[in-house]
Amino acid sequence: MPPTEWVDLGAKAGGLVVLVFAPVLGAYRYLQTRAFAPKLEIAISGQTSKLDSDTYLSIAVRVKNFGASRVAINPAPSYVAVWAMEAVATPHTVVPKRLFELLDIFSEQDWLEAGESADDFLLVKLDHGDYLGFYIEVSVVSLARWTPVKRTASQRRGREWLRNATIDCKLKPDKANSS
Repeated sequence: MPPTEWVDLGAKAGGLVVLVFAPVLGAYRYLQTRAFAPKLEIAISGQTSKLDSDTYLSIAVRVKNFGASRVAINPAPSYVAVWAMEAVATPHTVVPKRLFELLDIFSEQDWLEAGESADDFLLVKLDHGDYLGFYIEVSVVSLARWTPVKRTASQRRGREWLRNATIDCKLKPDKANSS
């Protein structure tokens, strides 16, 4: 065979290899970076209630893993922060008053499998005050995960999901016990 035919045959074979290999590599990278990326959804609900002469804020936090891989939960930096809100200056101006409580969550949860959800319920005793509501912030932190491809800096550090909500205080203040 003349050398030009060898070159032509090599070019066609190389083109065929690239034509087959490129989509396989692209699909592999997509699955590693997108399909199996950790995906958590956080839902927060709460309400205030009275029991005897005490007022409580109950908070329910649900975390659902809707990704296709297991997500390891790191309970140490995961938290729920509660800020009490009161009217300031005018009735229409509301600002977070102060950090009321900082609570740990999911201390018993090591990981969430794909499609699994976990709930944590918190009960906070409120001191007497004229609260308009509460600003709740939830942070869930995952541990770094192993991947067969080169890991990015965010995968080495883990990942944090934040969600916040406002809970109205539907109870009237108790003026007799208010300080």
